[in-house]
Parts: sequence; C-alpha cells; structure tokens
Amino acid sequence: MSAPDISIVMPTMRIGGLDIVFESLKHQTFKNFEFIISDSIYSYRKDIVAKKAAEYDFTVKHVEPTKNAFPIAHFCNAENTGLVNTASKF
Repeated sequence: MSAPDISIVMPTMRIGGLDIVFESLKHQTFKNFEFIISDSIYSYRKDIVAKKAAEYDFTVKHVEPTKNAFPIAHFCNAENTGLVNTASKF
C-alpha cells in the first residue's frame, strides 16, 4: 500500500469522544489519509481503540506518547509523538 496523502494527528487524554471523531472521518469524501491517535491513556484503552479501529476502512495508528507522564498533560509531547508516527507523503 502506498503512503497516505494526509496524516491526521490527534493528541488526547480524554476518556470519551473518539466515536464522534471516527464517525466524522468515516464520512469524508477524501479517503487517502491515516488517523493517528497519540493517546496519553493508551494503556487503559488500547484494546478498546483497536476494536473500534477495525470497524473502519481507513488506517488508524494508536500510539502512546514517548515518556508519557499521565496524569500530567504534555500536549506538545503527545503531538510530537503523533508527528513522528506519520507516513504521509508531505
């Protein structure tokens, strides 16, 4: 499979709301993208997100931020971890 044109990076440590994002991305007309969730609560919901991601036809990468210090929020660290995991062309 070729590299996606766009990488969508979402840093998060929220408990809910992923279902809304997944459904929104499902309805996009442009389909050559990957969705990267840089999740500060990765260890608590990795199985849940994996199951949810399997329901959709776009690439989902669920990653834990490097040096994750949950419950302390490090937005920039989470965003940078997401960027490092992108595979898009640009």
